[in-house]
Formats: sequence, structure tokens, C-alpha cells
Amino acid sequence: MDTDKCRMLLCALETGSLNAAAEILDKTPSGVGRAIESLEKQTGFPLIMRTHKGVSLTKEGEAMLPIIKDFVYLDDLYSQRADELRGLETGNVTVGTAYTNFYPWLSKVISRFHDAYPNITIDIVEGTSSELASKIDAHELDFGLIAARNGEHNWTPLMEDELVAVVEKNHPLAGSAAVDPEVFRTEPFILLHPGRETDNSLFFERLGFEPHIRFSTDDSLAVFSMVGNGLGIGLVNKLLALQLSDDIVSVPLEPRMTIEVGIITPSDEAVSPATRRFYNFAIENIDSL
Repeated sequence: MDTDKCRMLLCALETGSLNAAAEILDKTPSGVGRAIESLEKQTGFPLIMRTHKGVSLTKEGEAMLPIIKDFVYLDDLYSQRADELRGLETGNVTVGTAYTNFYPWLSKVISRFHDAYPNITIDIVEGTSSELASKIDAHELDFGLIAARNGEHNWTPLMEDELVAVVEKNHPLAGSAAVDPEVFRTEPFILLHPGRETDNSLFFERLGFEPHIRFSTDDSLAVFSMVGNGLGIGLVNKLLALQLSDDIVSVPLEPRMTIEVGIITPSDEAVSPATRRFYNFAIENIDSL
């Protein structure tokens, strides 16, 4: 199987169109289309559907997608290790974090790493801890700062985090030493990351009930703004609560809900040389996190 054709297919799926993929890859749309058709001929069935809405996978294409991604990933790994043996330092590292307050540290590490290894490119992606862990296992991510998740990957613990309630400073719960999770049954609740698996959703799943949701958002700063304006209470990781303004306070839960935070990377046999260099570089600078 031709890895270049596989890359064209993946780019078309990522962008949603042959035209967009052609522009990114400096190809013609017809050239991208012929490459995908060649793959389909080799495979024996259609991999994509073309509609006025763009490009999407067929049922058979969905079944083949993980293998195609692995094929491209292993081709990159092969090239990087060959470069390493020739004394070259090339490659690409995709980095993500579930904690927005880690971005300043991550940016400094990336800047210094780029100075040391200018031929290794860095891509940054966002996502929840569960989403980033899935990307690691699917070879779509190389390095992540997340809460611990199960999966086939390496895990380096860094610190302990916990879930805390966030309330407006004049709220009756603001002066509490701790909050009983039962309050989330009745208090108007502002949900962070609706429909996505998060530390919050796993917490409520463990408790066996849904909170009394009034509003929802994918932005932690929006949660804090709504809490500060008396629209409800929230539940966030304590690390995120470091961004609280003066009109909001955080209150621990009783019993505490602790979470291990650390670095996630692919399993040893799947780690690329570029990722290994970035991981080692990050660990050398971990004291400044």
C-alpha cells in the first residue's frame, strides 16, 4: 500500500473535501481523487463517499481507517529512526493538554525544544483527558498532559489533583469547609464539556446520578463567569480553579475526589525518536511546571 495515497485519504477526511486536501498537499483535486480511487481499487471496495456536503467514510472505510492510520504512523516511525541512525534529528510531535493553565509552561518547553531541534515540528491539539488518551492509543497524539486514563500507553505521574465545587463568593456554600456531592442534585449546575467523557462525568457516573443542569459550555472560563454572576454552581479540577476571579471561591468535596495528573506517551515500541526527545526535554524542565 502506498503511504502517500493513504496520507491523501486522511487529509481529505480531516478537511472534509478533496479540494481542501489538494490545496494543503499542493496537489490537484483530480490527483487526490485518483490516488484515493487507486487505494479503493487495491482494497476492493469504496473507502469514501463524495456528496455535496464533502467527503465521508463508507462503512468499510471506517473499518479500515485504524489500519490506514497505523500504516502511515509506522511509515513515519521508520523514516525517523532511519534519520536517527544517520545522525539526523527530524520528525513531528503532536502535543496536547487537558489543562489550559499548563499552556504557558508547555509553550516555553516547545520554544526551547524548537531552538535545540529546529527540524522537529510541533503540532498542538486540544481535548479532554479521555479524548487525548484515545488519540495516543490511535497514534494521533505523541505527548499529553492529562488526568490518568486506562489504555495501551506509557504513564508518568506528576501530581495529584482533585475536583472542587466553584460558587459565587456570597453563595451559602462559599463559607463551607467542604461540600457534600448531594448538593449537585438540587443546586442549579453549570456543566463543563457536555456530552464528553471528563473527570466530572466519571464522577457523577460513580455517584449514580445526574446533576441539576441549568447551563452547559465547553469553556471553563465561561463556567467561572456564569458562576460569578449567580447563574449556578460548577465542578472543576482544582488546577483549573487556579484561574478563579475574586468573585468566585472553590470548596473541596467531602469525601475528596482525587485525580492523578501526568504525562501520557505511546507505548515503548510505538514511541518515535522525535517524541522520545521531546519527552526527555519536558522531563528536564518539569520543575518549572
